[in-house]
Amino acid sequence: MSPTLPLIVSAVLAQARVAPTRGVLLPGASIVGDDDATALETNPGALGFSAGSLALVAADLDDGGRQWGEGVGLFGNLRLGALSNALGAQFLNPPDAFAVADATKLTYALALRFGRDFGVGAGFHWFVSDEDRALDALFTTDVGVTVRPWSLLGLGLVVRDANTPRLGARFLERRYDFEIALRPLGTDRLELGGGAEVGEETGEATPRARLVIGLLRGVALRGDVVSDEADFDGDGFDERDWRGTASLGLDLDRVGVFGGAVFGRGRAGGADLPGGQALGWAAGVRVGEERYRPAPIVPKRVEVIALEEGATDRDVVRLLAYLRALEEDPDCAAVIVKPIGLDAGMATVEELRERIAGLRRAGKRVYAHLGEASARDLYLAMAADRVLIDPSGGVRLVGMRASVLYYKGTLDRLGVRADIVKIAEYKSAPEPLTRTEASDPAREMRESIVDDLYGRLVAAIARDRGLGSEAAVRALVDRGPFTAREAKEARLVDEILPPEEIEDWIEARHGACRFETPSERQPLRPHRWAHRPRIAVIHIEGDMVDGESRDLPGLGVKLAGGDTIARAIEEARDDPSIRAIVVRIASPGGVVGAADLIWRELIKARAQKPVVASMGDVAASGGYYAAAGASRVFASPSTLTGSIGIFYGKLDVGGLFGKLGVTHEATERGARAGMESTTRPYTDDERRALMEKLRELYGRFLEAVHRGRGMPTDAVDAVGRGRVWTGAQARARGLVDAEGGLIDAVAEAKRMAGMSPEVEVELVLLPEAAPSLADRVLEAILDPGALARLRAGGVLPAWLRANFPASLPASVLASPESPQARLDCDIRIE
Repeated sequence: MSPTLPLIVSAVLAQARVAPTRGVLLPGASIVGDDDATALETNPGALGFSAGSLALVAADLDDGGRQWGEGVGLFGNLRLGALSNALGAQFLNPPDAFAVADATKLTYALALRFGRDFGVGAGFHWFVSDEDRALDALFTTDVGVTVRPWSLLGLGLVVRDANTPRLGARFLERRYDFEIALRPLGTDRLELGGGAEVGEETGEATPRARLVIGLLRGVALRGDVVSDEADFDGDGFDERDWRGTASLGLDLDRVGVFGGAVFGRGRAGGADLPGGQALGWAAGVRVGEERYRPAPIVPKRVEVIALEEGATDRDVVRLLAYLRALEEDPDCAAVIVKPIGLDAGMATVEELRERIAGLRRAGKRVYAHLGEASARDLYLAMAADRVLIDPSGGVRLVGMRASVLYYKGTLDRLGVRADIVKIAEYKSAPEPLTRTEASDPAREMRESIVDDLYGRLVAAIARDRGLGSEAAVRALVDRGPFTAREAKEARLVDEILPPEEIEDWIEARHGACRFETPSERQPLRPHRWAHRPRIAVIHIEGDMVDGESRDLPGLGVKLAGGDTIARAIEEARDDPSIRAIVVRIASPGGVVGAADLIWRELIKARAQKPVVASMGDVAASGGYYAAAGASRVFASPSTLTGSIGIFYGKLDVGGLFGKLGVTHEATERGARAGMESTTRPYTDDERRALMEKLRELYGRFLEAVHRGRGMPTDAVDAVGRGRVWTGAQARARGLVDAEGGLIDAVAEAKRMAGMSPEVEVELVLLPEAAPSLADRVLEAILDPGALARLRAGGVLPAWLRANFPASLPASVLASPESPQARLDCDIRIE
């Protein structure tokens, strides 16, 4: 989380109880559950759970100044990585019983959180007083821990005045303050707390009980009762008095307010006050980095989600999880989706369409607003309740095409020859280097894929827009593209609306709203202690290569390193807090060794916990090899998968050297010493040896699918041989278990791990993305949009971006000496 300085203001009536070092009173405060900036006073260990906040605390108790005091405090904490730092300033008017003057209490605290359930911290307090030299020299420390081992139970312990500071002629007693907190419902709707503060030397105990009741969303009643020692008269404590508070809290998104009263039995002028007399009031305001579930009086929220180019598959996964969470968010009334040149495949669009459908099933209204829209943009928008379009926009609905650049003619002119050995006839990935056009099997395969994808697009338009027969839609597509007016006349959109009028248009239907984007919206404060079951999502994105994962900025190329992915799988497998693994594959394949390594690690992992594969836009060849290691495989209908095949080869530049007048001489020992030479082609003997190697690797590929999927090897070979299938076609042939996206895969992983569908889970994205030095420099000098475009390859011309990754596979460029299991073409809707 980037360092920010959120503002939490908590104005509360304060009390300096019992010990002169105690600060302001926080009604109903918990040393277990309160983890905003006020924890600096109650328990520094709880600061380890805080994202960052700032709090203002004030007190005015009217009891004659004998038993409780007054004060104002300002607290703030800032989280930097794992470390939380906090500062506090409290201006205190202690009770007369303490015989000390007014003072300022200055505090610095720091805290660490270990794992999900353990926080430890220390607070250092300095006192400043113009009236009392002894108090002016007072320095004390508190040490605290908070442990939340289960969602139902939390424990807190604070050692107050741990250094036994000296105040004038006497040393202050070290005190141990502990509490047990119970949440019978597993959430913050009901919390019961009990504990005591015990003096190390006197053994005097101050018991207390606490209650929090969530009356409704964003509204909570808090109360506590504390039995305090009576006046300190220099000879000790002579009797017990008590104090209780009752306050009502109201959350307003990032702002919270509360107010209440303080009751109790105290002393004024030596006379007892009646039991239960009101002694003062409490009130406060809080603003923080984390967002609270707001009370119903707050206007409903409308999420505005812009979908642009530059998103990685990891970004897509986060968005899918975010949209799924919105289904359960009562504060969200509607969602506006703005596809802007959506740079995604059909499978990603299908996943987003399903999440839009989920929002609608949950009672949320979804509106799509288009500008200059592609067919992908329209395909997504049609899933919404209403489709709007900018008057200056249009719809580029002109059909679908799959294209590949062929370089053999250029290589011939240069005197370069690609020498390739492959299995089998549909393995067309090397064809751009060996042919000037597609082979018959490759053309057959691509036509089958495009027919399937185009048919699904046409059927969706006919169904979603109520346009009748698919034949009518095909005729409509042939008339494209469309202006905004023509799109409305063709019933592709519902209304023409300028973007500046969207908010008024929404409020006319929903009343007053708050419009927010996901990037503006801070994290939602958990309403339960962080013990949701965890599911790891292992990302395999980009061409598979040996070694570590890396990116090629500016080209939009990602390389998924086999070693990096294998370590992430091992980490998830051995982590007892992770109940299941979902491997998310957005890869056209690559180096066979990397795919085989990942497959082996998944086989090991699934022996210990459920492993489910979720395929993105493409999970083919080496990507499918890896997926075969999962227990269950999910793919969207338009996912490109299969391509069970393999190839190997090299570029012979001997002819180019001859044209340039370059001669070459080598001294060799061994019949095949020059096999990898780039100055000559393979001999017949070398080609036979390579083919034997490929047959063995292909057999290993078939065996991996047989072992992972339970299919006979001859059945795998029948649907293999390099053939690419859509997700729907692959399911019909047993290569995929079910149609669905990431959220469906997570639901299946929960089921396999014995969890009910209603259980909330925490998704742990692995491997953790560690930005390189170049990434940090780019982040510092570029705005987020420009950085996203750079990482997506936006610096390249559109035609080159569309063809470069597919026609010149990155895994081949990165590891030309390695056998390849890689998809050939990139299917795009245009």
